[in-house]
Amino acid sequence: MVGFLLFHFPAISFALNTVACIDYFCSSSEGDNCIEVYSTEVLLKSCPENYVCESYSQFKDYSENWQNVSCVAQSSSVDLCSTSTTGNIYTGLYCCKTTNCHTGSCINDRCVGRSIGSTCSSNEDCTSEAYCKDFTSTVQGICTKIQSNSACSTDIDCYVGYGCNQGSCTQLFSLDYNSKTSDKKFCKSDYATTGYCDAITVWSQGYQLNSPFECQIGYMCEYKSLIYGSILDQQLCVCSGNGDDVGYCGFNMNYERNHAENLYSGLKYTSSNCAGTNGRTDDVNIMYQCGSISRDQYNLWIELKNQYDYWTLYSSGAIDSCAEDLGFFETGSSTNLLLSAAFLLAEIFT
Repeated sequence: MVGFLLFHFPAISFALNTVACIDYFCSSSEGDNCIEVYSTEVLLKSCPENYVCESYSQFKDYSENWQNVSCVAQSSSVDLCSTSTTGNIYTGLYCCKTTNCHTGSCINDRCVGRSIGSTCSSNEDCTSEAYCKDFTSTVQGICTKIQSNSACSTDIDCYVGYGCNQGSCTQLFSLDYNSKTSDKKFCKSDYATTGYCDAITVWSQGYQLNSPFECQIGYMCEYKSLIYGSILDQQLCVCSGNGDDVGYCGFNMNYERNHAENLYSGLKYTSSNCAGTNGRTDDVNIMYQCGSISRDQYNLWIELKNQYDYWTLYSSGAIDSCAEDLGFFETGSSTNLLLSAAFLLAEIFT
């Protein structure tokens, strides 16, 4: 049973050294609201069966303007076998029947691309090793095999898992920091500033911080460019939630150097069930749907991202009694997850 637990967030004042911490509680009871706001407290509650919390975004944004959030009826998933929507699912994505697919072919629950030499109306119509040559909005093209993976003018000139960067086919998530890039997806951090692969370092009171990025309540956290050293964002140190004087720099954690590498360095791919843009994307959800990455890789990415999205909550352990039940993150140290990441990388490169 989930018990009551005290949690603190900063109520921001104009004087940096007079930040007050608001109390937060995990509750074992269910209610119409998943977040209930009182004068000095916020109550975090479970929703009834078949209902979900409309949004937990306030816990990511560390908002000072808290509002009640309602439990809403859980949306039913789209039933592809009965939906009246037809022909809008592209090659490699899940289907139930042929009418689901843009190509008109559904085999083993996936839309099947058209073979080389077949007519097409988009690059996504073809198989993963081909593109739709010479198609326009009014004229069909021909599915044509991609001949090389070197010089290019667009992403579709390159194999799946690659794209066109500076005129050369480049693998996604492969470029090191300070490499010139036309798109963040080529960077091992999946992050770029002013056309160069970058990441974020975290500072407070003139010192660079290391994980878990503890800071002193009332002072600013600075999120700086790794390659330029310039300040990209500034936010107040966030209260830990444990009733002590420790806080955390909890913003922008997906882009912090080590976190970004944990998220993306193991996601390079060279095969996919999808074609066109979907076979050359850094959208991890689409990558998983297309079979470009494994279930284990996807689950690890989801869990790490949840930890980084709610970094202050995760690091402080303040809501550990309800974090897993409410779908925030798995509690405990990230050591096991990082070991899992190392194992997956070893599997990929051996």
